[in-house]
Formats: sequence, structure tokens, C-alpha cells
Amino acid sequence: MDNKRLIIILMIFTIIFTIMGGTFAYYNWQSADNKKTNVTFTVNRNYTCGADSGGHITSSDIRLAPAKCNDPVYAIKRTIVPSVTATGDKVVSMDLWLNINSIDTNLTNTPNFKWVFSKNVNTCESGIISQGDFRNIQNGKIDLLSGAEYANNESDKYYLYIWLDESETNTNTMNQSFDFSVGGNCVDNGLEKALLKNLNTTDYFREVDYKTKITDISFIY
Repeated sequence: MDNKRLIIILMIFTIIFTIMGGTFAYYNWQSADNKKTNVTFTVNRNYTCGADSGGHITSSDIRLAPAKCNDPVYAIKRTIVPSVTATGDKVVSMDLWLNINSIDTNLTNTPNFKWVFSKNVNTCESGIISQGDFRNIQNGKIDLLSGAEYANNESDKYYLYIWLDESETNTNTMNQSFDFSVGGNCVDNGLEKALLKNLNTTDYFREVDYKTKITDISFIY
């Protein structure tokens, strides 16, 4: 009877250590400080367009493990700040994308290696601009933002979340490497920004200087 109990106890401990070993094996990526870099997309005599994207995102930047998207240790979060410097009231159209410079195969075979491009600083679950995973990547590029309009000195803040979802259990995603970077482009769409001023003055959009520049008027209540 004692031998049977001993065998049962040993089996229980074996199962426990097997589960723990499989779980802790995910914690193999080591973290490093993110480098900051400024990416300039377009420079000409009429405007400059760029974004601070936080530099390359590599497997050495993060201890990647199954987690929620806003996990402070085991998920990637980058703040991306586009900006435009233009002459006058010129409006430019901006695209942003994620370059997949390299990624190991097993990370492209799972639906749980995900990304979200959002305007929410706290979570990937709201304020979503675009989202997806890394399966079936076309041309090594993922579109994040398309056709966002910016005028002189206007800027915005976006947040890129990349994480291995907590539902991942396949050990094939362990010890995989990747290298991502943010790219972008700006195009002069031929529009100019016309501001409505105090309706009680003559400096109003009816004036000749503004009338020729108006392409669209929106009334916000």
C-alpha cells in the first residue's frame, strides 16, 4: 500500500514539474532598453513629414511570453508620434506601416502573435485604428495608418501593441526571433486648411483670400 502511495506521489510531482517547465520555458527572451530614433519620410521645399517611432523592434528588446497586450514586461508597446512642418496651410496625407525585416517561421504560423495600432494609451481593446496578426504577411509589410491628414505643426499620438496572446500554448513559438521597423510616406494632396474666424468681423471665409482656398467645410456642434 505504501509503495502505491509513493508511486502516486511521484507521478503527481512529475506532472507538476513538467507543466512548470513548459511554462517557464517561454521566458527566454531578454529585455533591453529601446533605442529612440527619428524617421523622416519626405523632405522638400514645401513640407517635412516624419515620425518618432522608437527605433527597430527586435526579439532582444523584450521578454516575450504569453500575456495580455498591455503587460508591462512581456508585451511590446511603442508610442508613435507623426508630425508635419509645412508652408502656409498646406495639408498632407500620411501613411504608416510596419516593415517585417525578419521573423521566424513559427511566429507566422500562429494566430496568437498579434498587433494593434491604437489611439488608446492604456489598452489595445479600444481606439483601434488597425489590427491583425503576423500570418500570411504580404511583401514584408503591414499597413498601420492610411491617408491621415495633417496640416502645419499638427501631430498625433498612436500606440503600437505587439504581443503573444495569453492563449498561446504551443512551445514552437519559443526562442523565435524577429526584427520590425516603422516606415511611412507623405503626399501633398493639394488641399489647404482654411479656418473660419469670428463671424462678426470682415476677416471671414467670404473674404477673397480664404474663398479660393476652401475645399471642404464641416460644421461641428
